[in-house]
Amino acid sequence: MVEVKEVKNKSDLRKFIFFPLKLYKNSPYYVPDLISDEFYMLQKGKNPAFEHCDMKLFLAYKDGKVAGRIGAMINRTANEKFGNKRLRFTRIDFIDDYEVSAALFKAAEDYGREMGMTQIQGPIGFQDMDKQGMLVEGFDRMSIMLAIYNYPYYMTHLEKLGFKKEADWIEYFVNRPPDMAEKMERLSEMVLRRMNMKLVTLKKMSEADPYVAGFFELADRAYSPLYGTVPLTRKQFQQYYDKYIKMMDPRFVFFISDSENKMRALAMAMPSLSKALRRCKGRLLPFGWVDLLLSQKKGDTLDMCLVAIEPELQSSGLAAVLLIHMLKMGFKHGFKYAESGPVLEANEKVQSIYKPFPKEQHKRRRCYLKEIV
Repeated sequence: MVEVKEVKNKSDLRKFIFFPLKLYKNSPYYVPDLISDEFYMLQKGKNPAFEHCDMKLFLAYKDGKVAGRIGAMINRTANEKFGNKRLRFTRIDFIDDYEVSAALFKAAEDYGREMGMTQIQGPIGFQDMDKQGMLVEGFDRMSIMLAIYNYPYYMTHLEKLGFKKEADWIEYFVNRPPDMAEKMERLSEMVLRRMNMKLVTLKKMSEADPYVAGFFELADRAYSPLYGTVPLTRKQFQQYYDKYIKMMDPRFVFFISDSENKMRALAMAMPSLSKALRRCKGRLLPFGWVDLLLSQKKGDTLDMCLVAIEPELQSSGLAAVLLIHMLKMGFKHGFKYAESGPVLEANEKVQSIYKPFPKEQHKRRRCYLKEIV
């Protein structure tokens, strides 16, 4: 028998956050979230997204043991922007038992109906910088820390429950071009000269402080037309800057500014932390932070975290300029490969920046949709 209970206290929340570590303990491809980040993100008094989001978390128990989890969220800003009444599901994990998955989604859908929602979509988070998209291809490749990993049976369960594909993201594994040093450099210089723009590099992340407002405003403008995106509030701006951006490696943060010193494009990457997160099981203490820090100095793969270009300049070649310099810096410091974050299948402009590079489209993830009226 399966029993579903709402998360009501910190003890329940701890079970909710730690359940995936048990579920994927034998998987060589799963990369855990940072435990401290999840405690922060899922508490109403801490995460500023709760100013415009309502959320309930549920745990499924079978034979007295936790067998699954789901987060059910209403993002009021997203529903207003897109003119719908959608419940989002997030943090979905369950054992390979249809009774468990069906009970979890029933609890989420019941909550959605109570709140007047007519559809359920997911997995999708608070906003675009949260993890989204269920893995549907690439189960034999290690996840990046910015993306979801799940078992193949998840797809079968969702399809049996009546969910349909709404949007897909794809990911690339990029190799070094053999002629990058000459051909790519000339292309980059030509684009910047033609547009009267310059590449801005950093020696330390504190040099990015004057750009912080422009950074997030640019990201909002660049991503606004894309699937499921909502603008970040000022508090969220500061949250992501303080918790994540300040921790970036300045070697792999690039801006492009115009003649008036206004930021028009940006890109960020970081040395892959996937293996370190697996070793420390998502815990910073007592020594996980040391492993994560050392991973910044070694490894062979860069994770592409973010590329944002002014909408009117997205076909200008600036994205290629950023990627060229990103890869050049990575290869200079001993990295052999780069792995993209999820790119919308329908976003041909972003996909085009990878065309000049030897690459493999190695993963695909999906957002599902279902009517719940």
